[in-house]
Amino acid sequence: MPVVMELDRNWENTWYAGIALRRQLGDYHGFSVGFSYDSSPVEDVDRTLDLPVDEIFKLSAAYVWQGKRKFDFAVGGTLLLVGDARINQPMPGGGQVVGEFDTNAILLLGATLRYLF
Repeated sequence: MPVVMELDRNWENTWYAGIALRRQLGDYHGFSVGFSYDSSPVEDVDRTLDLPVDEIFKLSAAYVWQGKRKFDFAVGGTLLLVGDARINQPMPGGGQVVGEFDTNAILLLGATLRYLF
């Protein structure tokens, strides 16, 4: 018979802070930059291998061009720096997994094109 283990997540409320700047560079184009922080929803001792979330730092930037007529576009990206996610998790049948993940970076890139009919 398989061993079933129920994990109590013990997630807590988090807090978030961010700041952004938007600058128009002329009649038809501009840019924006921003930085934000998300706190970890779980203490190190309650973090699990299947969902090793930790704090997140985000840095974003975008450029937009608005055409004179009905066409415009934007390009942007966000870099997420995910914390080291320390693990201290008991295992079914005894034993414990102790360690930490390397700090990971996630890069999200995007673009939009818009034409108004």
